[in-house]
Amino acid sequence: MYLGIKQSLIIITLLFSVNIYAQVDYEKRIELELDDGFVNEKLLEFGELGFVLRAVSKEKTNGKEEWKYDKYNTNLEKVVSTSLMLDKKLYVDESLITKERTHTLFKDKKGNFRLITINVKDLKVSDIKGAFLKKVWTKQLAALGDYVYLPAGIRKEPFIYAINWKTGDK
Repeated sequence: MYLGIKQSLIIITLLFSVNIYAQVDYEKRIELELDDGFVNEKLLEFGELGFVLRAVSKEKTNGKEEWKYDKYNTNLEKVVSTSLMLDKKLYVDESLITKERTHTLFKDKKGNFRLITINVKDLKVSDIKGAFLKKVWTKQLAALGDYVYLPAGIRKEPFIYAINWKTGDK
């Protein structure tokens, strides 16, 4: 009895597939306990420098919230941690991740702001406080050198707001 071309190919494929072995790679992984009194966890990636996990406390103390930053290396080991207390009225308005830093602009409804810059290597914090004029809108951060730039506007007049994240010059 002769086999058709399809049947012959199937038999040949089955004979050769016996010698094929599957190789399984297990990636390293970590499970983080997220029910530790903190919420709104955000993962900030920095490539070969690792990543930072940012979270805010559930509990408010004297009108302030604790913002915690935990740095993990590429082996998924916690290297360093830092935290800061911010007024509970502040919310994250804009964020920017560069090669070595994360810049976060916290604002309240009255125009007060805090620009928090964190160096990912050692989690050193730069905290700049200020206030925008009333009815100023801002959008998307950009960074160049020691300055963070915000396209902004008042009414329909656009302008660029520049903040030196090291010195606080505006």
